[in-house]
Amino acid sequence: MAILVVDDSRSVRFFIKKMLEERGYKEIKEASSAKEAFDILGIYRNNNNNTDEIDLILMDIIMEDMDGVEACQIIKQEPKYNDTPIIMITSETKSEWLKKAFDAGAIDYIQKQAGKIELYARVESALKLNNEIKERKKRERQLKDMTKHLEQINNELEEKNEKLERMVNIDGLTGIANRRFFDEILTREWKRSKNDKKVLSLIICDIDFFKFYNDTYGHQAGDECLKRVANKLCQVVTRPQDLVARYGGEEFAIILPYVDSDDALRIGERIRKGVKALYIPHETSEISDHVTLSVGVATVKYEWGNNNKKELRLDKFIELADQALYKAKQDGRDRVDYAIYRE
Repeated sequence: MAILVVDDSRSVRFFIKKMLEERGYKEIKEASSAKEAFDILGIYRNNNNNTDEIDLILMDIIMEDMDGVEACQIIKQEPKYNDTPIIMITSETKSEWLKKAFDAGAIDYIQKQAGKIELYARVESALKLNNEIKERKKRERQLKDMTKHLEQINNELEEKNEKLERMVNIDGLTGIANRRFFDEILTREWKRSKNDKKVLSLIICDIDFFKFYNDTYGHQAGDECLKRVANKLCQVVTRPQDLVARYGGEEFAIILPYVDSDDALRIGERIRKGVKALYIPHETSEISDHVTLSVGVATVKYEWGNNNKKELRLDKFIELADQALYKAKQDGRDRVDYAIYRE
């Protein structure tokens, strides 16, 4: 334990140091003025981190160059010594002096004529308090470090979970939703549509003569074509509640909650035109020199007041979208067809 004794009286410093050494305290530093104490503490230096650790300061309340109250205020302004206990040494008994000392940050005072027992009691009480503060701060630092470590682990877990979720739900080639995620979301939206009696539309589209495309340009070019088509679909379909997914092979599917047949047809047409406008060469297509898309649209529509209610089935709804796509292909491809599934 390092103790700094600050007093402009050499004899007072001598007797206090002697009594403390008799008690077993070996590291006693002396300062004859506030300025000398500041030098020992490293105050007014650019960096006081290399100064010796001081666990307790005993300071005369009245000194010639600067009184102990002002010196105490300056010391307490330093973050390093904010918690360092300061005991005032005084021959003053006036309450205003003691009040100023406590307001400045002193924790206790001792009379200059005090005996060993009182000195030891006050010093040991202050050192015990200082030790408790250090231990508390140490625990706080450990808790802060642990919290930071746990936050880091949690962030890493979240990142891994996000990657895992992407791996589970995202098509590896195109970067859009995969068939598994499509099935999950469509089931959810279907149930919500039935419960809320709200319209729901589904688009299934297919790249025309895609087998010919692969045979002509190779599978690498085919993969690039699929990516460009998927990107175009995402550019057209932008509502957060909608879902663009790879349905399988060269087929794509789009879920459109709360979109009626007219709007769904318009979206389907925008998709068809958007893909055609990519001008991806397809010299073996039987209908165009560029890649085209056939689009099937299905909408489930609830008729309020219809007494002849039948159970609507999700598989039938998907089948209708497929049938609309098949009809678009039968009618010449590069077109949009639709079906309405009514209650």
